[in-house]
Amino acid sequence: MFFALLAASIAVGAAFLFLLIGFSLRAFPRRRDFLFPAIFVALGLLCSWLGTHVLPTWSHWSSKLLFKALTSLGSAASEEILKTGVWITAASCLRSLRNPRDGLLQGASLGLGFALGENILFALVGGWQTWLLRTVISLPGHIAYGAAWGGFWSWAQSTHQRERRDRLAVFLSVWSLVVGLHALYNLVSAVHFPLVALLSLDGFAWALALASSIVVWTDEPASRQQLQGRALKPVI
Repeated sequence: MFFALLAASIAVGAAFLFLLIGFSLRAFPRRRDFLFPAIFVALGLLCSWLGTHVLPTWSHWSSKLLFKALTSLGSAASEEILKTGVWITAASCLRSLRNPRDGLLQGASLGLGFALGENILFALVGGWQTWLLRTVISLPGHIAYGAAWGGFWSWAQSTHQRERRDRLAVFLSVWSLVVGLHALYNLVSAVHFPLVALLSLDGFAWALALASSIVVWTDEPASRQQLQGRALKPVI
């Protein structure tokens, strides 16, 4: 059962990654174009472990809606800071961002790894039903979060210095929206809203991810050379 659920989760994640790259494997002719996403999936698994053992526990210890909202926001912000920080640092060290499209795929890959790690940890407590539910809802959400900030980060880095500050402002705005959507997801889960509410939030997250994809694919011809051979410096 464990390996069947793991295979199903990976298949779902791969389908969403395939959607993000525009159904065109010809866009990834080099072997390392597949190696880097695998590395970031592994880093996502590491982030999920760190999130459980290092980050503070944001338990919903009060029945007051305000406290639930604050703990939901704290949990979402700490997870996204961890994921984004690890991703930007790793991308800088590996020099893996050669064009804006790479940020989109590699951010989504880290999100996939993080969701897989969380699914395993939650399944140990809630059983296979919890894993199956999170595969449908949580896994696509984390992929969308990573695609959104990963795509806009690489897009921000793919221009001249004088324009980069404005693009970084866009990236920070998108990152803040991701945190907000993540926090709302946590809150809706905590107050046991209907499943359709969680699916709606996933839809908003994927709207951000697809917007990132459109921006990246539209802007790529003009910005490809800007990222060639450049190491990125973390700003978060």
